[in-house]
Amino acid sequence: MPEKNTLLIAAGAMLVCSGTTVAVPYIFGGIIDILSGGPSPLPGKEAWSSLKGLIALLSGATVVGAGATMVRVSLVGVVGHQCALRIRKKLFANLIRQDMAFFDKAKTGELTNRLSLDVHEVAEHLVESCSSVLTCSISAFVAVGCMLYTSPQLSSVALLVRQPFASIFHFILVVVPHHSPFSAYTLYE
Repeated sequence: MPEKNTLLIAAGAMLVCSGTTVAVPYIFGGIIDILSGGPSPLPGKEAWSSLKGLIALLSGATVVGAGATMVRVSLVGVVGHQCALRIRKKLFANLIRQDMAFFDKAKTGELTNRLSLDVHEVAEHLVESCSSVLTCSISAFVAVGCMLYTSPQLSSVALLVRQPFASIFHFILVVVPHHSPFSAYTLYE
């Protein structure tokens, strides 16, 4: 895949974006601790200095997250255009190799539509789906990492308990209705 390096850079940008998204609540927690006198109150001048540092860190995290989002969206757009170009070239090459009888049967407007609109739609949805999978995977990875960092014991219990319940509910809500004699899938067959 020629776009592998571009997608790796986009994944790195998404990792940075997810990291800054997860860091913001921790920074806000520090700000709230300072303003409320928190668990270990700081003297006035030290508290003000610490507060200024946290606000600067929050501003920096916001700017870095926005920049990373811009890089990711731009690179994913570039990959989409490259995929559309490659699909369009292959389709055009296949159209050129057709017999003359094919062009007698096929409508010119339909072929033009396939080359322009349909190829664009396929590439757009492909890239959109890949971007969504990439975003969700990296966000889940970062969230689980933060959970483990915050409380390894509670996180392990949550991760061990959640999966069996999720599997049971998936079976009840998705698998059983498809095989039920009263399912909408079987009523219309």
